[in-house]
Amino acid sequence: GRFIRLPATMTLLFEPEFLAVAPPATVSRCGMVFVEPDYLCPNDVSPAGSSPLVVAWLNRLPELLKPYREQFQGLFNLYLWPCLYQVRKTMKEIITTVQTNMVPSMFRLIDCFLEPYCPKEGRSWTEDEKLHIAHLVEPIFLFCLIWSIGGTVVGANRCNFDEILRNLLAQNQAKPELPAEGSVYDYALSLGGEEDGEWIKPSWVGWMETVPAFELDNSLLFADKIIPTKDSVQASFMIKMLTEQLKHVLAVGETGTAKSVTVGRVLKSGLKENFDAIFTAFSAQTSANQTQDIIDDKFDKRRQGKKDGLEYLIHGPPIGKCAVIFVDDMNMPKRETYGAQPPIELLRQWMDYQGWYDRKINRLKKTVHFAFVGAMGPPGGGEQPVTNRFLRHFNFLSFVDMSTESLSRMFQTILASHLSDNNFCNEVQELTKPIVQASINAVSYTHLRAHETPEHLVCRLLLEKKKNTQTHYK
Repeated sequence: GRFIRLPATMTLLFEPEFLAVAPPATVSRCGMVFVEPDYLCPNDVSPAGSSPLVVAWLNRLPELLKPYREQFQGLFNLYLWPCLYQVRKTMKEIITTVQTNMVPSMFRLIDCFLEPYCPKEGRSWTEDEKLHIAHLVEPIFLFCLIWSIGGTVVGANRCNFDEILRNLLAQNQAKPELPAEGSVYDYALSLGGEEDGEWIKPSWVGWMETVPAFELDNSLLFADKIIPTKDSVQASFMIKMLTEQLKHVLAVGETGTAKSVTVGRVLKSGLKENFDAIFTAFSAQTSANQTQDIIDDKFDKRRQGKKDGLEYLIHGPPIGKCAVIFVDDMNMPKRETYGAQPPIELLRQWMDYQGWYDRKINRLKKTVHFAFVGAMGPPGGGEQPVTNRFLRHFNFLSFVDMSTESLSRMFQTILASHLSDNNFCNEVQELTKPIVQASINAVSYTHLRAHETPEHLVCRLLLEKKKNTQTHYK
């Protein structure tokens, strides 16, 4: 490249994640300021409620919620650090995260619940509605804690998080109490409210109770039959709530966990009428220019703006509309020589600065009123690790393998509908549950044994032989 001489009135400010690919000649000419993230986040030294991130969020509470600042702060002190510490030290996450994203992701979820209490033209509240807020603070906090701090935990460790949180809830006598059956992930939060002239307090309800009864349409092709399960209802609720508040969502899970199907179904038919969905996908060969052109072509020019002497263009969906851009296989773009992924860096630039430069006229173009939803698998194989400078803008949604309960519900619904519509006798229809359960057991057993290498098989046989020998001597 060529040298560009900077005038004496100009300086450069670099903000890199690391210096692994920075030449010594550049590093030696820069003053260094190291920011330790532990100073911003909750830690084991000081109460979580007094950490800079938490205090900054508490200061942004709407005026109507200011009286509950101390209650929120007390809840952060009781629950945030113990849960965050256990997730970090004893559990596996489906994707690498940083604490400076985990904690703000909880703030974003709480903000979604509190949005009806933010000042807005034409919005007012009765005295009963204001009094009802006192009953909402703790359950909203706990629900958001589960789906932010505990939201990235893999399926095998969710029982650990459930145990830890239930112990904390018992110690602090949390209200309303979570039902003892199942795990903390099995329940949605009903906010209560006025019903027939009476005010109902918040409560925990099963996820399947939040959706209407499902009837299968057998005229659909088998591949088009989508049966709502507890897992899909959870994910759909989170995606809808976050995207309608223009928060970014990232669905992460192994192949076959229905990430793309669930996200696509919500974006096509589950959002408000003023939301439009835009679908695209990345591949290993996707470039930054292709990504910019795809997004720019979907939006209209609105007006021009100027700030601090810098002129820029404002683009967005049609007036009165919002857009959600769904990027499938988000971590597929190939890394360049120095480890960056150009399409990812372009999207990160928009999230940091709300825009990018138009390549034709070299002017800043800001895009407004839209949110990103991404889907990707855990890094490995063709899936690349993604920089945390980009991931920090998202709320993560972990798609774990379907539970046996969800699999049983799904296949029993399909089989029972088929047998009923084709007039099978009652004796055969009564076999629906045993047939499905036997099939799931067979697949689970095969899946378990299919991963065994000869070395694993020998070790298992030796262990079984040792166990049988010990039993014989007893």
